[in-house]
Amino acid sequence: MDSGDAIQLFRITVLGATGCGKTSLINSFVNALCPARPPTTENVALYYRKFDQEEESYDMQSGTISTAVLEIEDTPGSDRAHEGSGNGPAAACVPAVQRGSRVRVVDDKHALVALFRDFRPQGKVRYKPGMDDMLGCTFVVKRFDKDIGVVSLPVPHDADGAAWDAGDAGSGLWDFPLDAVELDTSIAMPIDEYLQLDERPVQMADASLEKRRAFLEKVPRPFSAYQRPVGNWPDKTLTHHRMGFFLCFDLSDEEGASLLEIASVYKMLTEQLAKSQRHNKPIVFLVGCKEDKVDSGTRASQTAQAARRFAEREGIGMYSTSASRNSGVFEAFRDMATAIRMKRGLWNLCTRSRDGDDGDGGDGGAPDPEKCALQ
Repeated sequence: MDSGDAIQLFRITVLGATGCGKTSLINSFVNALCPARPPTTENVALYYRKFDQEEESYDMQSGTISTAVLEIEDTPGSDRAHEGSGNGPAAACVPAVQRGSRVRVVDDKHALVALFRDFRPQGKVRYKPGMDDMLGCTFVVKRFDKDIGVVSLPVPHDADGAAWDAGDAGSGLWDFPLDAVELDTSIAMPIDEYLQLDERPVQMADASLEKRRAFLEKVPRPFSAYQRPVGNWPDKTLTHHRMGFFLCFDLSDEEGASLLEIASVYKMLTEQLAKSQRHNKPIVFLVGCKEDKVDSGTRASQTAQAARRFAEREGIGMYSTSASRNSGVFEAFRDMATAIRMKRGLWNLCTRSRDGDDGDGGDGGAPDPEKCALQ
């Protein structure tokens, strides 16, 4: 590769229901293996693979080799509620306040004070001035005494002073009568945070021209231009934002539940993208997993047909894959990388070229180091 060529860094976010085959799909591409029993993805996991692709020239002869590093984001199941929103199958059948439940404090101060005053046994719980900040807010129950009907909620950060005065700073919890809270039954799914574009401030925006030139010289060597990410998981990604989405479902699911789930995710994603002010929208592919488990003539094959109709109607690409056979996996990632590369505004290190290209394709001239930004 020419030393003047930059390593292209693309991020692909993989979404789908629990058990649909997301982790196996990623491992088949990155590590060339399919885990026999992959663990349930509890938190986001990042995978990397260097990827070389030949770019066709206009004269139909052999073109140049384009090198990219794919940053692949494996996510928890889109059908899973946040941890603490329930406790086992019984919680899903009979909603009730318990340890780990999400509850909302009553929003009327006078009603809250009255509940504390009328609570029996008297003196077991006391109203505190700092509780005003908790009116109408949602919290996770940390303790629940079912015998006397008392729930313990975490002290909000802005009430630490009041907690210290009340002598509760050590526990970090305040006790409320059970009647002072109501179960929050609104849907809170982890998928919501992964539908965001995860855009972060550009790190090189205020850098000097010398630092930008030095950065561009490091770019051809994978990762040498980037500092090792630290902090919470959103801060560990090298890319500046999400560029492509794989919406995965289980082809062998005869009931079609995972396809219905991903159709719902697609609707939420398109609504979120419609609200975004970005001109360059990320690429979206529909990816069917576990193709090796599908027999022709079964209800599972009907799921595949329904998925193809859905993809055609929405105008998105669809791929059928088998991680165990490593079938169709490379093609899906290759085509996603190609689609992202063709949409330069998603990944280009330069916000605008000298020729005024807006980053949506084409050569656009040579990079201008005065306008380069860290991905």
